[in-house]
Amino acid sequence: MFFSCKKKKHEDVLQTNQDQIAEIKDPIVYYDTLGKGDFRDKIRYIKRNQYGFNNFYFFEYDGQSNRVKTIIYEPQRHPQSCAGAKYDFFYVRDKIDRLEVGEPTSACAINVRTFKYNYFLSGALKSIVQQDAYNINEIIFSYSSNGRVDKIFYSYRPVTLTRFRYIETSYSYNSKGNVTEIKRQESYSNTISQITNFEYDSIPNPFKGFYGIRNFIPTGVGYESEGPFFLSENNVRRTTYKYLENNNVQIYPYLLSYTNSRLSEFGYFDQYRTYFYY
Repeated sequence: MFFSCKKKKHEDVLQTNQDQIAEIKDPIVYYDTLGKGDFRDKIRYIKRNQYGFNNFYFFEYDGQSNRVKTIIYEPQRHPQSCAGAKYDFFYVRDKIDRLEVGEPTSACAINVRTFKYNYFLSGALKSIVQQDAYNINEIIFSYSSNGRVDKIFYSYRPVTLTRFRYIETSYSYNSKGNVTEIKRQESYSNTISQITNFEYDSIPNPFKGFYGIRNFIPTGVGYESEGPFFLSENNVRRTTYKYLENNNVQIYPYLLSYTNSRLSEFGYFDQYRTYFYY
């Protein structure tokens, strides 16, 4: 009897939170240009040093714009010819329609995963979905009345799962348009599990609007660290994680260097350094 009650309670949580995204509506106005696929500054390549290895990301652009067409990943750690990855961006009416990621398998055959970008009628990015025969990877964006992203929902699940819930992250901003706080709610819970706070410099963030930058820069720990890197106007110089379950606090001070008022180096801890070349 006790086991049955616990199981029912768990199922109720899943069922109840299936409605997390039911109230998401097309925003009347929006400030964030997610889905345009361009940088404020045209980056030629990124060098990322991890544990003594230099890995490179080379950027190709569409015509004379700052709109990214292709990113080639060349890792130093695995010099064999089939290592690396290719990110191809395809556009419809100046918005990313899909992203195709080609990665080699262990047998060096190229496996391509397609991420579909979906938009509201207003042009605001609504969701990014990648699905194969077994799993669905889904990200959904919600906007506040003032036009900024106020929540992002994440779900990675088997296609056979009919009842599920999203990891929910909610965003607060300051008057400068920077994310100051993110609250995380786990997929198995109705309570906030983590609060993350951010401090900023005064230099324009070159990645503003480019969702997915976390693929090319190690931004910290988990979903909470990625938001400011594509939503905020300035660059994060310090992140504080507060884990509510055990009252643990972790602080990440970031190393930031600039050349001619443009971000040239980013890093945290001794083993992570990222360099930007324009």
